[in-house]
Amino acid sequence: MKKIISLLVFCLVFYGVTALANEEAYDVDQVLEKIYQSVFESPGISAQITISYLQNNRENVSVANLKYSGQHGLLRFELVEPVFLAGSITVVDQNEKISKTYNPVSDLIMVSDLENMDMQGEFSFSITGDITTLFTFEGMEAKIDNITVSDQGLKYILRIDVSETQYLEVTVDSHLWLPVNIQIYDQGVYVGCIKLSDVKLNENFDASDIAALPNVREVRF
Repeated sequence: MKKIISLLVFCLVFYGVTALANEEAYDVDQVLEKIYQSVFESPGISAQITISYLQNNRENVSVANLKYSGQHGLLRFELVEPVFLAGSITVVDQNEKISKTYNPVSDLIMVSDLENMDMQGEFSFSITGDITTLFTFEGMEAKIDNITVSDQGLKYILRIDVSETQYLEVTVDSHLWLPVNIQIYDQGVYVGCIKLSDVKLNENFDASDIAALPNVREVRF
């Protein structure tokens, strides 16, 4: 009996992996189109985002809860880590081309034009500037470096050229069609990464769910 059960388990695993391996592979343009559809045809996306970057030979890590709605053109980051920044909230309004950041220490909201906004400081690749660029790499040169099989489907490893000196290695899961891991390189040297986890698609957000900030004084920069 144990042998029969073992054989059944083996068959289920074997045929499951075989089915995933036989999943149709897409070319780079099709992958980018799938990402675009996943982002802009979904009412909303929520996830935890982890941002790591090297500065003066030290790795800095920030963790935030993310909400995004292509329908409303809004992106929201609520910082969880580091502890001294916890409670800070940034809202990016793609339609108005502005960002608003609430600082719980000063109890102020700082307002900035998107073109002046760069959360990463060390990166020319900004995660808060252009929402479309963040998720879909619009206007950048892309190619597929590798395709691997996981228990949830295919994983595409893309190389995205941001500039002459900077490029990204991007992991895209075919069950989400989102960039879940973005490694950033400058002059061939790793400088940081952006990771998405606990991703939920098709979230129904009202604009107020994303844009709400405390009713305090605003200061424009």
